[in-house]
Amino acid sequence: MIFRTLQDSYNFTDLNTIKRIGIKLSGGADSGAIAYMIFRTIHEQNLDTEVVVITTDHNDKPYQRIYSKKVIAWLQKKFPSVKVIAHITNNTNGMDYSDAQDIVLDKAYNEYKIERHYNGITQNPPRNISEQFEDESIGEFDDTRFGEFDQHNGDTVHPGYRPFINTDKQGVASIYKQYYLTNTLFNETRSCEEVTKDFSKHCGRCWYCKEREWGFGKL
Repeated sequence: MIFRTLQDSYNFTDLNTIKRIGIKLSGGADSGAIAYMIFRTIHEQNLDTEVVVITTDHNDKPYQRIYSKKVIAWLQKKFPSVKVIAHITNNTNGMDYSDAQDIVLDKAYNEYKIERHYNGITQNPPRNISEQFEDESIGEFDDTRFGEFDQHNGDTVHPGYRPFINTDKQGVASIYKQYYLTNTLFNETRSCEEVTKDFSKHCGRCWYCKEREWGFGKL
């Protein structure tokens, strides 16, 4: 299937050639949308493609495992034919976040034999908006996500695809709107990066909360 927004198109038609894929699922809205498009493609095209879900928890704000499970449960109810054969999890335990993610990616590729993986990395909002959020918020943001990028991550060890790399949060929100997910799947996600163990609400103060509200008009 091919999905489109005004910002880009997202082509999953070659999933019929892939036996097993990985989805890096953080429990956030971006990776949730990627997972939705993959699940919908597999289900509607009656593919045999199997899914391995990959999640890394941050020790200081470990919402990722909780919300990724919520997203998976919603998707499996919506698309029951999709085979999720494993949900591999890890936590940072003092490691750099990217190093901790490499551990579960190694397991996904070596033990579960996935052929590629997808992630939900997005383009930042326009620079003036991003910098305004940085001035107003707690925490920092990834200021490298500006410009044009290849959807393939260029990694031959962990060949990944990042369909949203040239799409900002408003583009992601348009996927939710097109497929009537704003009041359903969106409510199962969390994008807040406040250091906390209380996940009853978004903090509304961190850069990622401000980006989410900018994109969706709500937290």
